[in-house]
Amino acid sequence: MNELKAGFCDSEGRTVLSKFIARLSTRGSNSFAMSKIAPDIDAVIRNANVVYCDDAKVVVSRKYKTISAPGVLSDESGERELVPGDGQMIGSIKFMALIAVGLKRISRSEYKEFLQEFDKIGCNMSKVLFGTRLYRIIKKIPMVVQIRHEAKKGIIVGYNLEAVGEMKDVHLVCPESARKFVAGEWSEYSLEVCNFLKKKGDWVNLNPQFIGALSWENPEALLPIAKWWCDYADRSLESVAERLNFAHLSVGNDSEDVWDDDPSKRLSFAIKANSDLINETQVCNWSKDQYSKFFNDMAIGRLMVPGTYSYEVMDPGYMISNIFGYDVPILNTGEYYYNDKECGCGLFRSPHIHPTESQFVALRKASWLWYLSDVIVMNGFDGIWDNMGGSDFDGDTCAIIPDDTEFGKIVCDGIRRIPYDIWEPAQDRKSVV
Repeated sequence: MNELKAGFCDSEGRTVLSKFIARLSTRGSNSFAMSKIAPDIDAVIRNANVVYCDDAKVVVSRKYKTISAPGVLSDESGERELVPGDGQMIGSIKFMALIAVGLKRISRSEYKEFLQEFDKIGCNMSKVLFGTRLYRIIKKIPMVVQIRHEAKKGIIVGYNLEAVGEMKDVHLVCPESARKFVAGEWSEYSLEVCNFLKKKGDWVNLNPQFIGALSWENPEALLPIAKWWCDYADRSLESVAERLNFAHLSVGNDSEDVWDDDPSKRLSFAIKANSDLINETQVCNWSKDQYSKFFNDMAIGRLMVPGTYSYEVMDPGYMISNIFGYDVPILNTGEYYYNDKECGCGLFRSPHIHPTESQFVALRKASWLWYLSDVIVMNGFDGIWDNMGGSDFDGDTCAIIPDDTEFGKIVCDGIRRIPYDIWEPAQDRKSVV
């Protein structure tokens, strides 16, 4: 106990912030960037039943503009063949659970329990009951994993292959676009995980590029959002709890490093550790830096609205239907899925170059996709991904802003409805028929 006090306190027993920070900063990183799966789990993954196949294909017919010369857009028309799910693989639920064990997202005992309970319901995700132990384990499994495996690169998206006819014993479906070149067999290489789905937060940072893509008849449409944050900052000075909430909310949602130079993060950790530190000199300096940074960022266009940053995912049911011909539930034209919401939604690519890269879509409920949380699932018919800066599905992300909140509606109402696409000739995979 005396050693513990010496590590965190001064001679009078008061917490010394510098000592506290020094101790916590040695905890290490929580990142799995380019991590290798645990060796014994890797050995099982190497024996996976992998099916290689052609890509899904869809033909869209919309007006588009293309770059005929530097800075010159010319009007074109014609059908374009696109690849829904370009760079996306599909993994069975059991395969995703196995990867989750290797990443230590679920324990080995949880994995064993998952297998037992999942088999009891015939490996059918539609029979998983809300709130049950099986449900809670499945919710802990990352259903989108960004991987590299020798010649293969992209994301693996979880899907209930176990309930699809003759595919019940397939662990992984690998389309041509995820296989960059033909190399050895799957069993010859270890799986490397670059990243995986983890919720970053409930707020999206608008930036000058996003705001510049919006258009309102009333140029002061964003003022209610700015005023709310100014009022919230004022209220945060009234108590320790409000100060902590403001410090937490003002932290950027797009960073995973909690020990960077953002004063909001240092302040948040300090106040959480000991509320008595609120009047400590260093904390007061951090608080001053936090408020200055927050309002300076607002002045140049950084406004937070409800939403999240996450992966763009192609409807795995559409890919299975398009490639193999199975009759499974899919999202139809004009339908998108995000956390079972039914409302409008704005999608913003980052970096944002042209207003067409902001899209307004309609979200719908889709009970069969309940386990794909916190990602935007796109239908395979619209080709909207091609209009968002030519994005694909090998790990591309976007800002997702539903219009079911006051601020979200303000943003979504400002998205320009542009009646044409921008098609880049360099996108040779998307040929004009």
